[in-house]
Order: sequence, then C-alpha cells, then structure tokens
Amino acid sequence: MKNDELLEKCRDFVQQLREQWSRARNENGADIVYEQIIVKEVSPNGFHELLMGIDELVQKSGVQIDQNILLVDCSFLVFKEKLSFPNFDYGISFKKSEFKREVELKGKVIKGSVDFSEAIFADKADFSHSHFYKTLNLNAAVFPQRDLTGKENFLVADFSWTKFEKDLILQNAIFQGDAHFRHAKFLGDTNFIRIGFPPPAIADFSNACFEKKLLFHPRNFGQEAGGKENQYIFEEGDFKSSAVFEATLNNVEFSKAKFFETASFGGCSFYGIAKFNGTSFGKFADFRSANKAKMEFKEACFNGKTEFFGNSQPVVMDFTKAYFAQAPHFREGGLHPNTKIRKAQFAGFATEDDYQNYRILKRECARIHAREEENIFHYCEMRTLAWLYISHPRSIFLGIISYLYFCISRYGQGPFQALFVLVGLMAIFSCIYANYPVDIILHQGASIEWAKGINTGILYTVQNIVYPFSQFGQKGIIEAKTGALAVLGVFQSLTFFTIFGLFILAVRRRFRKGSE
Repeated sequence: MKNDELLEKCRDFVQQLREQWSRARNENGADIVYEQIIVKEVSPNGFHELLMGIDELVQKSGVQIDQNILLVDCSFLVFKEKLSFPNFDYGISFKKSEFKREVELKGKVIKGSVDFSEAIFADKADFSHSHFYKTLNLNAAVFPQRDLTGKENFLVADFSWTKFEKDLILQNAIFQGDAHFRHAKFLGDTNFIRIGFPPPAIADFSNACFEKKLLFHPRNFGQEAGGKENQYIFEEGDFKSSAVFEATLNNVEFSKAKFFETASFGGCSFYGIAKFNGTSFGKFADFRSANKAKMEFKEACFNGKTEFFGNSQPVVMDFTKAYFAQAPHFREGGLHPNTKIRKAQFAGFATEDDYQNYRILKRECARIHAREEENIFHYCEMRTLAWLYISHPRSIFLGIISYLYFCISRYGQGPFQALFVLVGLMAIFSCIYANYPVDIILHQGASIEWAKGINTGILYTVQNIVYPFSQFGQKGIIEAKTGALAVLGVFQSLTFFTIFGLFILAVRRRFRKGSE
C-alpha cells in the first residue's frame, strides 16, 4: 500500500468518525465512538506516516476519541526492515507479527495500549527511556538468542529507564538473550509468570523500582543440572510492596536492594551464589527454601521477622556485620559449620519468640562447635530472658537479678567488665571502712610491722578477701568495733567471691572461644 493511499484512508476514516460521532451524539448523547483500523499490508515508512496521519487528522477533526477505543490493528504482519514509530495516543496491536529487523521504541510516550503478544523478534527490541501509560502486552513473545551477525547472547530486549503506568504482561515470553530492565519503574502490579530466561541469558533488574506487588515466577530450565548458569540481577532494586519469588535461581544478585514489605523466597531453590550484601529487609523476610547455594548477607539489615528454617540441608551463610531487629528463626540442625556471624548485631530482646529463637541458635552453635557464636547467642538469650522477667510484675525480682548479672559481666561474656567491677567495689568498701572505727589488733603470732602507714580501710578490705568471715574467728589483724561494720565485711566477702566467680566464668568462656 502506498503512502498516499494510507493518508487517503486516514482522511476517509476521520470523516467516518465525524459522521458517526455526530449521529451517536444526536441519538443517545454518546461522546465516545468505537473504531478500529485494520492494516493488512504496510512498509515501515508507510506505517510511520500512517500513525502520524491518524494522530494529526483525528486531533484536527475535533472528534472526541478515547485512547482505549481507537485501535490500529497490525496483527499477522511481517516487517522486513527496522520498525520505529512516533509518540502515539491510541492503541496498537502487533499480535502474532514477525519482525525481521530491530524494533525501536526508544524514548517514546505511548498513551494507548501496545500488544506484542505472540510476536517473534529476530533482532533487538529497544523500549528504553519510554513511558507507557497503558498496558504493554508481550505475552508469549519470543526474543532471539543471537543477532543477525551471529553474535550470541546479545541484548535482545532493553527496557532500561522505562516507566510502566499500568501492567507489563510478560507471561510465557522467552528471552533467549539478555534482557535489561535497569532503572525501570513499575507502577502497577507486576507478574513475571512463566517468563523464560534459558541459560546463559541474563535478566538485569538492577535499580528497578516496583511500586506494587511483584510475583516473579520464571520457568525452570533445569539450571541445577549443570552447564553454564544464568543470572538474575536485582542489585539496588526498590520493592515498595510485597515481593514473592518462586523459582530456581542461579547466581542471583540482590545486593543493596530495599524491601519495604514482605520479601518471600520460600518457593525458591538457590544454586551457585545468592548475594544479599547490604540488602535492607522490611516487615518479613522468608528464606524457607530448598537452597543449595552459598548465601551472603554481609551488612544486610533485617528490620522485621526473618525465617531460615526451611532448608532440608544446611548451607553456608555469611552474616558478617548484619543487623537483626528481631531474632532470626532457624530450625534445629539448620546451621552449617561454616556459617559466619562475626560482628553481626542482634537487637531483638522483647518477645518469647526472640528467646526461643536465640536458644535454638545457641544450641546450634554448640552443635557445630562455634564457641564465639555460641557466646553471642547465650548473651542474646539471657538478655531477652531478663527483659521478659522485667515485663511481668510477678518475676520482676528475677529481672533485677538478671540485670545485675548483665551489669557485672555481660552474662559471663565480659571478663574485663567483671574485673573492673571488682576493683571498683574494693575501692568503695575501702572508703567506707576508712571513715568508720576499725582497729589494728595484734593477734597471737601476727606481725603488723608491714602494715604501718597503710590505710586501715584498705587493710580491712583485703582481709575480708583473704580471710573471709574473719570477724568470727581469730585470723584477722583488723577488728571492727561495731556490729554493723562486721556485717558489712561479711557482705563484702560474699559479694567479692560472687563477682570473682563470674570473672572466672567469663575468662573461661574467653579461652574456650579463643581455642576454637
């Protein structure tokens, strides 16, 4: 069809619209008239002019047409040259069409729906930097593995910096080469169901933003069986609503991503390496999956409930410098001996679940002989128990005792803290004794030449350590003149040996930790 024939067809079409619109308005007050242009044969240049002509003539006609009503139907066509078209306000369909060369939609503003369902692309499709106000349908579309020169695994589809106001339909689409969705913005619900990325294709969603719910359920091409593996990249992605991943994923990259709601990976099987370094998780993170990958969570931030207890076999996990606002939940036998928790921070000490989870983690670390981590979770368990005691009036006394245990030795974790408390208490008792009447009394066989010039308060303090309960025997060289001071000396002895026992326990834990 020649270009002038296309333009003539446009003019006829607009004239029909005028007549139908006027008739419909006179009959029932309707302002919208359904129309469809069916294009049977068109060259790329003619197609471009057709769209330009329709858009211009319809606007000049003054006919009110909704973008959802006017549809340009280019189904079942074969485009042998590069295809591009201008900004277009109305719907257009390329259903089951075939594109022998590149399809170029870069930087366009498309206000109507675009349908590429079941289309076949032989070269790159460039949708980057465009703005789709309506649905973009790529259902069952097929993208090639190589370009026309024979280069394999090239970029077959580019959606970088593209904005989707409504749905992007990718069900059953096959990307045999790389597909980029970098910095793309998805404002509607996004369902990647049965989408195909056969190895070694790479799906890159880095810096993408998902404003509403995401369901990512690509096809399984048996990546776990071996061979060159594909990658799914969501690095620095923003997931503003819940995100559900149900897939077999190889070498996935979620580093520095942000999940504001639920992040569910319970239906995933990870292989290779799964990286979540620096990732921030919101209300709930679910990793109850059959993993066979090494999982990295270095400097990750878990701001809500986190579950890891679904693994059938423990896998290596790295939580170096990670932060947990609540205690993570692992099942019994769920920790691999090479799991790293060094310098991780745990802040969840408020609920019964936190207590049970820390208790499980402590037992798991003991099972795999991870003494340092066992000490960490012992501290977390005791801290949570103290909080639970204090929260209930009937057990507040136990809570106070537990809190004192924390202040003295950090639940047996701080030998230097316990030693500092010991020295501090000795100084306090020495000051008290120095201001109360105590006498140096020479008992039989005792010599006090060495004690001349030494403060009697210090001597009495040391005596209560070396000779506890000396006021009730004849071994001491210092004797209190008042019963109250004698009782205080007994209290000092009890306190000293209690704290000294905690100091020995903390030193023992430190040596156990260092010997592993």
